[in-house]
Amino acid sequence: MEDQAVLPPDADILYFAYGSCLHHASLSASLGLEVGPRFLGPARLSGYRLRFSDASVTEAVCFATIPPEPGAQTEGGLFRKRCIYPMFQ
Repeated sequence: MEDQAVLPPDADILYFAYGSCLHHASLSASLGLEVGPRFLGPARLSGYRLRFSDASVTEAVCFATIPPEPGAQTEGGLFRKRCIYPMFQ
C-alpha cells in the first residue's frame, strides 16, 4: 500500500461545488454551517462535464454528477472549508 497524506482534522481544503450545492442556503443546511463567508468565487473544472443522469427514487428530479470527459468544462463555485465533515475527509 502506498503512503497517503492524511489531512489534520482542522485543515483547510478547497471544495468545488456544482449543481444544487451552489445554493448557499441548501449547502449550509446540509453541512450544518454557514458557507457564505467561505465562498471564494466562481470556478471552472476542466476535464469534467456536468450531467443530470441519476434519477431520484423519491422525487421527480435528477441528481447532478460530473463524470470525467476530456476537453469538457464544468462551471461551479469554489469554497474554503475546514476538513471536519465526513464528506471532506
